[in-house]
Amino acid sequence: MRTLLLTLTYVAMLQFIACSSDSNEQDKPSAVKDHAWKAQTDALEKAKAVEQTLMDSAAKERERIDQEGK
Repeated sequence: MRTLLLTLTYVAMLQFIACSSDSNEQDKPSAVKDHAWKAQTDALEKAKAVEQTLMDSAAKERERIDQEGK
């Protein structure tokens, strides 16, 4: 009986330790933590920036064409 109790206590302690988070992760702010899709979200943000640059350029070109047509 005593062996069973010690074994269960040992297993419970291991589970508690395994489930606790690393102290380094707790120190970082949530905005700094990387996530599984960080590369994809970074690429998406970069693509949105490029799209905005292209849209701005197209708007300037249309404005220039309109100015020449008048």
